Amino acid sequence: MSMPASPKRLPIGLPSLSFWKRSPSTPTSPAAGLPAGKPPTQPATPRSPAGYAQGAFPERQPALATLLPTTLGHSVLIAAALITAVGTALVIGIYQPLFDLLSHAAGDRFSRTIQVLRTCCDLRLAGSLPGWLAQVLLLGAASVAVAVRGMRRQRLVGIRNGSLPWGLLAGLGVIGSCAAEIPLGPLVGALVSDATGITLGPAGYGWWVVVSALLLGSVSVWALLPLHERLATGLCLLATLLAWSAAAAGIWFHDRGEVIQTAGQAAWVVGTAFALLAMLAAARSVIREMRGLSKVGVRGRKSGAKAPSSVAPQTPAATTAPRPESVVMATPTAEDAGDDGRQGDFDLDTSDMQDTRYTDGSDAGDDLGTRHLSKAERKRLKKLARIQQAA
Repeated sequence: MSMPASPKRLPIGLPSLSFWKRSPSTPTSPAAGLPAGKPPTQPATPRSPAGYAQGAFPERQPALATLLPTTLGHSVLIAAALITAVGTALVIGIYQPLFDLLSHAAGDRFSRTIQVLRTCCDLRLAGSLPGWLAQVLLLGAASVAVAVRGMRRQRLVGIRNGSLPWGLLAGLGVIGSCAAEIPLGPLVGALVSDATGITLGPAGYGWWVVVSALLLGSVSVWALLPLHERLATGLCLLATLLAWSAAAAGIWFHDRGEVIQTAGQAAWVVGTAFALLAMLAAARSVIREMRGLSKVGVRGRKSGAKAPSSVAPQTPAATTAPRPESVVMATPTAEDAGDDGRQGDFDLDTSDMQDTRYTDGSDAGDDLGTRHLSKAERKRLKKLARIQQAA
């Protein structure tokens, strides 16, 4: 017995959204669901652009590489400004009697303000003005290194070897800036000490010094060698390494006294200033190299200009010039003899005119157009011209 066929079920779908969607052409009214006192909504009209020039767009703003100093005067001014800023911050942070004089001049009313100002400028504290200045200088050095990396990537020879170390230097600058606020040194020291079982320095701080010195030294040499003008950059990098070594020694021997700790902090700030100067000098060297203004490029152009002048170029006209044909002299007639009183002079001189040796224009005989000719020579030239016309 067959079962009766079940009625065909309709597919169950989502309810139609046209139930509550309103066509934009449908007029709104209180009967359609809006309150009686609410005005109908109007579509938002786009706001007209503000009055800006074409140079205000982000893609037209100058990049960091265009702001780098390229002349010696600008570089000296920037170096002087950095030295002045760092020196002022260090003097304010180290010379504590300055705040005593300021507190005495301000009176007891501003004693609390002077105390907070002393704390802000204290070199031994992490959140002080010199510490903030060191972080800014390190981030600036990292930014300049990124700009140098972008320029070195476009070098046609040794692209990878020329740009990779500058990216690593930028990364090391960012890590150094973070290490001033985050205890990365104790973290690395504790990690390596636990992994190797060897504690180097106080609480493993020596491992952080070793790793930092190896990375920074090797990457700096890698980035320095391909440069054309590397003297200023090398000196600034060497000063940076020496200053940071003194800072590491100040932290290593911090228990020796307050003077050692203060000197270490001051050396750290000075090292960051030299790091930024090194990156600026490297950027100037790369820009001068690509513009052909570096010393190596000028020397190469001078040697290349002298090389062709030492060997005379052989032109096709000089190498394939035909040998002059011998001039067949006709027997002089009576008319020719009348012009010159001596027949023998003509016979003697025509032997010289029949010389068929090849000359390249450097012989003394080519000076006939410039030196004074005697009367006999002028007569011989006239006779030769008449003979050639008759031939």
